[in-house]
Amino acid sequence: MEGRRWFNQSLPQTLQIAIMLLYLNGFFLGLGLLLGGVSFSLIYLAFVAVAAGHFYAGTGIASEQRTAYMVGFGVAIVGVLIDLLRGDIFGLLFAIALVALLVHPQSQEHQRIWFR
Repeated sequence: MEGRRWFNQSLPQTLQIAIMLLYLNGFFLGLGLLLGGVSFSLIYLAFVAVAAGHFYAGTGIASEQRTAYMVGFGVAIVGVLIDLLRGDIFGLLFAIALVALLVHPQSQEHQRIWFR
């Protein structure tokens, strides 16, 4: 059995870009949490879970795991909602692009056939 991958060049271009956006969104979400101060509340823990979900989905999609694809879609939708609530237009564009890449027919067809 093959170990976890960070990136998979054999995936379609839509999924490759989605993996990069998952990593970038997770990084910037985590960085925002660190720079925003540590306040261990329920909302803070939810943001930590979303950031961790981005990294899990990125490595899981690179390793061709179907559950990671579903988690990636879920955290992408949550990312859109977060950016809408914060009024972050630039972040919203990336979040919408991530959702579009994951629901693209080429991405869906590839994960339906090849992911386990």
